[in-house]
Amino acid sequence: MKNSINTTETLYWNHIDHLLARIAIKIQLSPTNYSKAIERYQTINKWIERDDSPMKNLVELFYSQGSMAIGTTIAARNTIDEFDVDTIAEYKHTINSNPKSILDAMYYAIKGEPGARYYETTTRNSRCITVQYKDQMHLDVTPMLSKRSAPPREGWICHDSNEAQKFIIANPFGFAEWFNQRTSGDKIFAEQFAQMTRKILLEAEIEPVPEQIPMYSKSTAAVVLQLLKRWRNVQYSHRNSRQPPSIIMSKLVADNTLSPSKSLSCELLRQSKLILTTIQNTNGLLSVVNPVCEEDVLTDRWPASKDEQNLFITDLENFVIKLEYLINGDYYYEESKEILTELFGETPTHRVVEEYGISLGKNIKDSSSKYFKNTGRLVPPAILTSDIANSDIRSTKKHTFYGQ
Repeated sequence: MKNSINTTETLYWNHIDHLLARIAIKIQLSPTNYSKAIERYQTINKWIERDDSPMKNLVELFYSQGSMAIGTTIAARNTIDEFDVDTIAEYKHTINSNPKSILDAMYYAIKGEPGARYYETTTRNSRCITVQYKDQMHLDVTPMLSKRSAPPREGWICHDSNEAQKFIIANPFGFAEWFNQRTSGDKIFAEQFAQMTRKILLEAEIEPVPEQIPMYSKSTAAVVLQLLKRWRNVQYSHRNSRQPPSIIMSKLVADNTLSPSKSLSCELLRQSKLILTTIQNTNGLLSVVNPVCEEDVLTDRWPASKDEQNLFITDLENFVIKLEYLINGDYYYEESKEILTELFGETPTHRVVEEYGISLGKNIKDSSSKYFKNTGRLVPPAILTSDIANSDIRSTKKHTFYGQ
């Protein structure tokens, strides 16, 4: 069944909205990588449960957490970037359970014997086990002990490092449910973004992802979060300091979804300002907790100091200034390219500006564009692409990766 968009409610996108949307589309997982992530997620589950595994019959639930659970994973676009799949392996509580033994058992279950499929690519970390693939993707498996009497899927994750060994209460499943509910009402934008994505993939002759995997349908908040994550990655790409975790950014964005702006650029600016204000008004270090589990402190490892926090504040201040400048629209075409490259990186930005310029050139030939004055400056009119406004969009059920 198809749902027609009510054109009286259709959002009007100016040139910056189009450029930002196209950048967001470029940093989405490709259909191939999205399908590959699902396949590897399912394969690692079966591998942990194989007959000679130390974890056989011990994992009760296996499900996604983090960006894959809320649909905000971004693709690797630089040689230093990679995308990850974060999973939880909910583990049966035994009398001898301790963080070190549980992490060790999961490590050996995944690594296997010499010559096994993951033997050379498995790493044990302080809280998870990582499988590194050759194609800029890694998969993290976090074992978690179930709390039988607690809310659904709340439990203890393990921490084992040189400094400490402890259990940490967490509920990543509950957080993903909370985020998805908070950002689920933005259907008009989601339909238009999906339509634009499919059109761009068609233009690029990229095979669309199967219809049962609705990777294109996203709320404004989800796309804003992906743009913010991409911007953060670019800013920290040549730094040694720890970057703000995605889950903190996810929480702060979802907190501010009650009155979204009418355009992507304005919503990105609004969210950035609110995040900046929240951190600036913090006494001491920022503290953010899981809204469904107050004992689950999302800021337990970042910021570790005022210097780390102040660095991110400075970054956000610069981001707000540059974005306001872009939205105001009084600049030359090449300058917009330079600013967007500074914010989101060279790889997606240059392709977007080039492709968008080609599409504008076609409109100019057809005498249908009002984007340029004789001086060459951009004119930011409110425009509406007819292919988005008048199309029928097929709605599909969201994939939760919760093994349901």
